[in-house]
Amino acid sequence: MAAIKGFMAEEWGLIIPDYAGKIKKYVISAVASEEVIQTKGKGASGRFTVPGLKVKKKKAKNALTKKYDEDEVEYVAKKTARDDEKEKTEEEMELKRQQRMEEAVRKELEKANKPKKPSAPKKTDFEVEMIKGVKVTEEETYYKVKWFGSSKMTWEPEENLRSCRDAIENFEIEEKTRIREEERRKADMEENGTFEVSKLLDVQFVDGDKREFLVRWKYCKPSDDTWEPEENLGGSEDIIDKFMEKYDQTHGEHISEKSLREGPKQVERLNYTMKDIKGKSRKKAGWNGSRMTYYGQDDSDDE
Repeated sequence: MAAIKGFMAEEWGLIIPDYAGKIKKYVISAVASEEVIQTKGKGASGRFTVPGLKVKKKKAKNALTKKYDEDEVEYVAKKTARDDEKEKTEEEMELKRQQRMEEAVRKELEKANKPKKPSAPKKTDFEVEMIKGVKVTEEETYYKVKWFGSSKMTWEPEENLRSCRDAIENFEIEEKTRIREEERRKADMEENGTFEVSKLLDVQFVDGDKREFLVRWKYCKPSDDTWEPEENLGGSEDIIDKFMEKYDQTHGEHISEKSLREGPKQVERLNYTMKDIKGKSRKKAGWNGSRMTYYGQDDSDDE
């Protein structure tokens, strides 16, 4: 069968895989109709011939003797212990490689079949803990809100807090109470003539090292700020020290007028005789006189 297919491929240029089924079917039917004689085998395997075909025997030229006609036994190298060990190591490595691949596939399947953990729903509703401040613009009123579970505070318009009237009313009550308390304390201070420093806003230096501070008084408005000499702020040393430390960091350490060095004295410039020759420039006429110098320069050079 191989000889038939080889002949058809070489002589006729057929693509044998395309005709393999037809060749097999024809050979079987031809053997049944005795157009082809099967000399050996069964079905489509074996040997076949055509009736009346005689095989031409070719005369062998320079035929070899029986000694050389025998097939030579192929040399096979003997295996050593090293070769056996190498084959054994390769087999073990291949087995481990297969195990790693199977383990990787198993883990991937487990990961794919593992149910996914449901993600936590996003929190969209926040609960108001308290109101911390209020500001009024031309268009709307805003409240500073402290939320439950959060340290950050946000300014929210009043329309967003319609369901939080209790928190707003509590804030308004506390704010009114705070304002009344501040007014009472302010009235007491005005009556007693003693005011408490809230913070220092600025400093200025007068008459050398004397300092005056712009003071914001407790329970007073910015319009009540006043400049006060340092000696009027007894008992506020800690506030002054902290303010000056911060002031020196931002403005540089204050330098008094006494610590400034004296300015340089004006030096009188002296020109010695320099004669021009018939109105010519000194460059053309050459030097004809003493050098230009300054008063006291020779003494400084000697030092």
